[in-house]
Amino acid sequence: MFAILSEINCLDVINDLGVYPDEFYTDFDTFKNRAVNFNNATVVVILAGSCAFNKRLTIELYKNMEKRAENPKDSGIVNVFMISDSRLTMLKKYYKFTGDMKKMTIVENDKEKKEQIDFWNKFDTQPHKAEIYLSKYDKGIDEDAKEAYEHRFNTEDEYVKLITVPNVKEMLSARK
Repeated sequence: MFAILSEINCLDVINDLGVYPDEFYTDFDTFKNRAVNFNNATVVVILAGSCAFNKRLTIELYKNMEKRAENPKDSGIVNVFMISDSRLTMLKKYYKFTGDMKKMTIVENDKEKKEQIDFWNKFDTQPHKAEIYLSKYDKGIDEDAKEAYEHRFNTEDEYVKLITVPNVKEMLSARK
């Protein structure tokens, strides 16, 4: 099994690179809940600078998956890879891309190697449809955000009551 967790919906780009995952996620919580039941899985996590995921929680999840991959008694996750377009000082090894995801550099112990590699050639996959689990944002149906936007002027800010406008004339007359 091959699964990708990505901050952005880049499945078309990945497919254009000749890579076809079995499962593709932009919904962090769904991935986290389903990853518990993975069997013989290779996982790629993509942080693409959009800050859709909490970085601390994502890296924590990644490190837990690394531990599962290293544990010989756990056959749930076999390999796990992190791809990012920014610096991740909390990780020992990850792959960094600039611009597009075709070529990447390996970053180990916060030192970026000079040569670029074709990261995606590790995954010899045949074209097929992926199971797609998109976030509410990617589906475009975030009802909570829509409701908050529609009612933004209907509620009174709790701090408005605390704002008072000083009477300057009264303040100046009290000084004399």
